[in-house]
Amino acid sequence: MCFDELEYVREVPGLIISYDRTNQWIYADWHGEHTPESSTVACQALLEVAQEKHYAKILNDNSNITHSTARITDVGWQWMRDIYAAGVLFFVWVSPTTAMDEQMRENALRSSGRPFVVTFPDLASACSWLLRQAVPND
Repeated sequence: MCFDELEYVREVPGLIISYDRTNQWIYADWHGEHTPESSTVACQALLEVAQEKHYAKILNDNSNITHSTARITDVGWQWMRDIYAAGVLFFVWVSPTTAMDEQMRENALRSSGRPFVVTFPDLASACSWLLRQAVPND
């Protein structure tokens, strides 16, 4: 694991949101099964945390998702724009370990490029990449 200590921030069914103080990023740990409805609730919670905390980096870990029927819709594209407006510059997406439909993850890359979305097959690679990303000073 690439974390020393995570600080609990919020939890909704299927998602635990923590803050990694050392690395200064939000860690979103998705788990279990997800439907469009549960994904909407979880995404809203993640957006609220991003709006409240104004962190530039999110490590979005889907490796513990066991099944998902969620798909990216127009609401999802708006969510990506809202995440960027909240100050997120780097959004790292760790793929689920199950054979989840790639449409959801891969289509995230066709957004406007803001925030910068990168996908990884494992948590270690995602952490390594995110650690190297410099956040511009305000």
